[in-house]
Amino acid sequence: MNNEYSRAIPDEHLDSYRSEHIRNRLARKLDNQPLEEVIGPKYMADVLECLDILDIGYPVTAIGILGRALEGCTKEYCQKKIKSKKMFSINTGDFSIKTIRKKFWIKGNHDNRLKLLNQQEITVASNPFKLNKKLLKDDYYGYLISIKNARNKAFHGCTEEDYKDLEALSLNYIEYGLIILITFIKAINEK
Repeated sequence: MNNEYSRAIPDEHLDSYRSEHIRNRLARKLDNQPLEEVIGPKYMADVLECLDILDIGYPVTAIGILGRALEGCTKEYCQKKIKSKKMFSINTGDFSIKTIRKKFWIKGNHDNRLKLLNQQEITVASNPFKLNKKLLKDDYYGYLISIKNARNKAFHGCTEEDYKDLEALSLNYIEYGLIILITFIKAINEK
């Protein structure tokens, strides 16, 4: 097992991992609107921590920090987007929206929330559920699952080979994770 906290990227490779690269690419995507303004105070602390940790050479830890923000934002996105039990094509227990909310974003796990948003059928306590419409694009789903898995590996240890893979993918995960976070926040803030 590898203790990721004790292993930074060597100084000679640090330039390719600076958060400025990600910030610049995001700024172009956001028409130069400040990242802090778009993300808002609720998730900005995690985003800044992620980027700061990336800048000091710990990209795998940075993925884990961003994953924490994405998990919280995904719960909030579910609450905003899933407003009635009529949004389900499969709800064999005919549960109320209050009960469904409790199952998926109060007590539920992140995997089930992501699958549900991606219009996959899931079973909770012997009851299958599936949405009428996909609320999470396939590519977003794939990245969110990868970031979730990376977060678990970052905080619970991983093999040397897994660590090197995560290190190589870190910029990609962080940049795309921030794009997904911004997309969710914009959807949450819609009136």
